[in-house]
Amino acid sequence: MIPADLPKNETERLKALYKYNILDTSPEKDLDSLTKLAAYICKTPIALITLVDESRQWFKSVVGLDAKQTPREMSFCAYSILQNDIFIVSNALQDQRFFDNPMVTEDPSIRAYAGVPLESPDGYKLGTLCVLDRVERNFSTEQKQALKDLSSQVMLILKLRLNDQLLKEAKNKLYHEKNNILSLIENNDGAIWSVDKDLRIISFNTGFKKHFFHILNFYPEIGMNLNDHIDWTLPKFKLWQEYYQRALNGEKFIIEDEFNVKEQKIYNETVFCPLINNDEIKGVTVFYKDTTKQKSDEIKIKESEERFRKFSEISFEGIAISENGKIIDINNSITNMLGYTKEEMLSLSRTSFVTEEYKSLVYKNSTSGYEEPYQVVAVKKDKSTFYAEIIGRQIQYNGKTIRVTS
Repeated sequence: MIPADLPKNETERLKALYKYNILDTSPEKDLDSLTKLAAYICKTPIALITLVDESRQWFKSVVGLDAKQTPREMSFCAYSILQNDIFIVSNALQDQRFFDNPMVTEDPSIRAYAGVPLESPDGYKLGTLCVLDRVERNFSTEQKQALKDLSSQVMLILKLRLNDQLLKEAKNKLYHEKNNILSLIENNDGAIWSVDKDLRIISFNTGFKKHFFHILNFYPEIGMNLNDHIDWTLPKFKLWQEYYQRALNGEKFIIEDEFNVKEQKIYNETVFCPLINNDEIKGVTVFYKDTTKQKSDEIKIKESEERFRKFSEISFEGIAISENGKIIDINNSITNMLGYTKEEMLSLSRTSFVTEEYKSLVYKNSTSGYEEPYQVVAVKKDKSTFYAEIIGRQIQYNGKTIRVTS
């Protein structure tokens, strides 16, 4: 027995086969009917639709055998997938490749074989449609042509099966993506809504429902036309009518508003986007969010930064701020103390301002978060030295860990 060589494109061929997700699946009537027809036309007791994987030939459809698969090295079809045309063995006992094959010497005692490769659209031979007989024989021209025609039908069914599977996967993915998007919209803490070109409400989330009620004192409904319920001549609504029109003209933009409610500043941000389907603007989608807390936090941070800067500038102590080992800010006292300009100091490392024997100590204490005072010998730009006491503090500032050293 001489096993068939592997196809030169075996790795790619196997990938193409596995893409069909058909191995070890249940029988299918459409394929079984073609196998039976092949056996009938060729007048053989056995007909198979085989798929050749890494180690076996597996039978997707079987007529005349109880087996579901055989080892690949015993497979006639392993030779067939090397061909571009029908592969014929008239007498296996006289063929050196098969005469001692267990499929020939034992049950089912194969003598004759005819197989046509099942070729995928991208040119990979996945398996065969084949017929087998227990007696030596030839196959007529009509029988050979019928096998070729039937193999094309088998491949067509496999392609349709794959397309159907890919379509189901795509629909399933789309379904989950749609649900995820709807969940994000519904659970968004802002108001989200869409209107068509005539300003009829298409969709909205709970945030918009609350926002709408807060403004107009009743709840929105799908299909409700905003023109029937809003007086666009009122100053607070007139601008919004302009915003809708800008979005309907294809513009995407953000509006930031600031106003006072009971002596408290309120901030909000509104995004207007054209609602596009099949490259045509169908309406407008609006995202409205109260940004009061965010803006208030930003203002507090800026005020805190300004207070810190003023304090550090009037302090007689030298103060340096570093992040991840890099000096990011200093006050005037430390530049005067060391004789550098601010730009020069910001370009140097934090160990540049002490004598050699103290560099490792400064590095260790600053990277470990050490917060006790310690003594060093500081070095000025003119190379003169003086004794100095250093104390550092790790603080959380604007979401970052920084070190303030004095």
